[in-house]
Amino acid sequence: MKKKQMQYKPLRVIAVLIAVYIVGSVATELFRTARLYYSINQATTINQQLQEDTARLNNEVLRLQDEEYIQTFVSGTIFQTQEGTSIYILPERNNAQD
Repeated sequence: MKKKQMQYKPLRVIAVLIAVYIVGSVATELFRTARLYYSINQATTINQQLQEDTARLNNEVLRLQDEEYIQTFVSGTIFQTQEGTSIYILPERNNAQD
């Protein structure tokens, strides 16, 4: 009887080692999958931001093709005026004095 147990002992050890290897491999793959999901979520967020920026910039390109918009934009940013137009710059309000 003891001889039979001795014969199975190396097989049990090998079976346990194989099981440990499989469990370790599964755990590694689970962590890798979790990291990939996290990376996908980040990439999706960045992609959405880029799409919003692209839409905003395309809209800006369309507006910059309109001469009336350009005149308004330029006059508002660098205070370029048409002849006979006056610009008055008022001091900013200080909330503490209101």
